[in-house]
Amino acid sequence: MTDVLANLNYFTSLGREERSFHEKMVIVTYGIIFPVGWVLGTDITEVSAASKTGTTSDGFSYKISKDNTVEITKYKGKRKKLEFPDKIKGKKVTKIGKAAVKGNKYVTSIKVPDSVKTVEISAFENCKNLTIIRLGKSVKEIGTKEDVYKNPYSIELGKKFKAFEVSPLNKAFYAKDGVLFERDKISGELYLLRCPPAKKGTYQVPEGISSVMLLAFKDSQLSTIIFPASVKGIIHFFCYDREGSCESKIAEYKVDEANEKYYAKDGGLFEKAYEDYDYPKGDKLIHYPPEKRDVSYQVPENIVKVEECAFEKHKYLEEVEIPNAYIMYDAFQGCKKLKKAVLSEEMADGAFARCEKLTGVEFRNQDKKITISEDAFRGSGLKSIILPENVTVIEKMAFNQYQPLKWIEIRNKDCHIDMLDAGMRNKTVIYGYPDSTAEKFAKKAGQKFRVIGEPRPEEDFSGTVTRDTIKLSQTSYTYDGKEKKPKVVVKDKFGNKVKDYYYKVTYKNNKNVGEAVVRVKFDNYAYAGTIQTTFVIKPPKSRITKLTSGKNDITLQWSGVKPSQISGYEIQYATSDEFKKENTQTVQVNKRDAAKKQIKNLEQKKTYYVRIRSYKNIKREGKPERLYSKWSDKKKVKI
Repeated sequence: MTDVLANLNYFTSLGREERSFHEKMVIVTYGIIFPVGWVLGTDITEVSAASKTGTTSDGFSYKISKDNTVEITKYKGKRKKLEFPDKIKGKKVTKIGKAAVKGNKYVTSIKVPDSVKTVEISAFENCKNLTIIRLGKSVKEIGTKEDVYKNPYSIELGKKFKAFEVSPLNKAFYAKDGVLFERDKISGELYLLRCPPAKKGTYQVPEGISSVMLLAFKDSQLSTIIFPASVKGIIHFFCYDREGSCESKIAEYKVDEANEKYYAKDGGLFEKAYEDYDYPKGDKLIHYPPEKRDVSYQVPENIVKVEECAFEKHKYLEEVEIPNAYIMYDAFQGCKKLKKAVLSEEMADGAFARCEKLTGVEFRNQDKKITISEDAFRGSGLKSIILPENVTVIEKMAFNQYQPLKWIEIRNKDCHIDMLDAGMRNKTVIYGYPDSTAEKFAKKAGQKFRVIGEPRPEEDFSGTVTRDTIKLSQTSYTYDGKEKKPKVVVKDKFGNKVKDYYYKVTYKNNKNVGEAVVRVKFDNYAYAGTIQTTFVIKPPKSRITKLTSGKNDITLQWSGVKPSQISGYEIQYATSDEFKKENTQTVQVNKRDAAKKQIKNLEQKKTYYVRIRSYKNIKREGKPERLYSKWSDKKKVKI
């Protein structure tokens, strides 16, 4: 069994390209800790192309293979309690295909009949109201070998899913307390496959279970997981679907003290005496609980490896120190609050990718040679970095940042520099020693070069974006009952346009007459905080509907403005249609619901021109201001 676990650990530690190659070339057939049919597929031979397809009257799309068995490829109906048929056109249904019920919002329970042998991993993906799956006696395979790299070992379920049920006659699978388990057909050992995401509180893995994949707890609401002494295989999280989620509510792991291979410490999950050809013998950190709320953490000194995705997307961690451990692929990928990392060992691709607030990286243990791997700090918040003498290799795109580094100091005169991000050219200053590889690289790449010890460029980005550098496509609108959202263009004080993925724009009070607010919120290492600017929505234009004259007066009526959007009206009348100041009079109507006004004491035998506009009294930037609509069309009347 030790050899088998070594093989499995080797497979799961491979890089993406290596793993893709091995999944095509390697089929483990002896005593494997996870069943051959589940991990790599039972049948190496590809299934023949379907000869017939169709859709039943009750919504099941299917294909009939040349062996006269049926695969259900899609269900588009609205049944809540969905039961798959065991026969279609008199032929036995043996497979539920990929994404067969994917995204169905109606189904709450599913029954897989006794005829079905294979259920694809993604068959029930994103069924947000699905709560229970019942598997028949013949199901012997969940997922096939093609799933291993694309979607490793995870049965996709919605967050409301509560329980599996399995026929007692099924020889491959069984359920207990709603959790799905598998029996290895060769060794007879038991494996925990999938825990319902809706299960909450503490879960005790039953005694007698040999192996558990942490991905079985994907999207889990559990807070504590306890492993028994019988567990001798725990496989870490895989989270290669960056659009998806491997998040959970796990805050603590516990392990029976009698377990010979695994233990828990401060809530984290560890493997004893991990041994690999490429690493010194020592313990391994398998997973750091996603809901463990400490803001700082020091990996224990006896740990020689931090497993792949061990801290991925952690929401609370701000500082981490790793004294002796190699950092595997994507170990800290997407840690939104991580600001500082103290490192002493090498790291694999993407180790700190998308740590957007990571601005401080310090290297210790000068006796250890370090390679900065491809994409190691891709999309991080680094503004600058010092690479000490023991950094011997910088792989391509290691610092592929949204915002280029201001400077990078390379203290190893012979450091091999594969390639820096093209976006760093003419923006990143490279510091090194005379006649070093850093100087040669800078010259070849067209980078600015300075000798170590020379003054460094200004690092502070604060104040580069202000209210004055944020422009709106329009600053004044007329009310029409609809929300107004002017386009926002953000530039820095140097005139450079800021990419829109650095900030989020929200609007407030942008429908009614008055002052509307635009908030531009920055959440990035280069720009931070919220800047607020405003625009106005003016009342709409009024319309004079009737204008009559009396003996020495005129009366006008108007319409076109909701009283709720104004404070009153202003009327002007004049003997000239140009409304020159010297012959124009103004009358205020301080009633928002007014629709008629008489103007008295006018001269007889004269023609008067009249117009009206509404107004709204507001506070703009905290100061009183009156917003006017446009003037109505002018009307004339003779007394």
